Amino acid sequence: MVTPAGRKDGARSLRALNRPRLVRVQVNGDEVPVKVVSSGRILTVQTISDRWVVDTDWWREKPAQRIYFSLLAADGEEVTVYQDVQTGGWYAQRA
Repeated sequence: MVTPAGRKDGARSLRALNRPRLVRVQVNGDEVPVKVVSSGRILTVQTISDRWVVDTDWWREKPAQRIYFSLLAADGEEVTVYQDVQTGGWYAQRA
């Protein structure tokens, strides 16, 4: 968390860093991303560098279950996306 520029310090003036953004993802038959649409841009996946699963807060009412992919797009951009297993939504997040 950081304090926005020009504002007094305090818990009410904090904002989250690296907040995930909702994106659209096209997957292949193996449920692996092949295209990511974000902010009007279409990124074609060239390589999947890594894949991992996060299954945490299982003791809470709403546990976090996510499948992450670290991707290299055809234009050279590196992107980390994840699918929220509970909702099916896809999100992009800086690594």
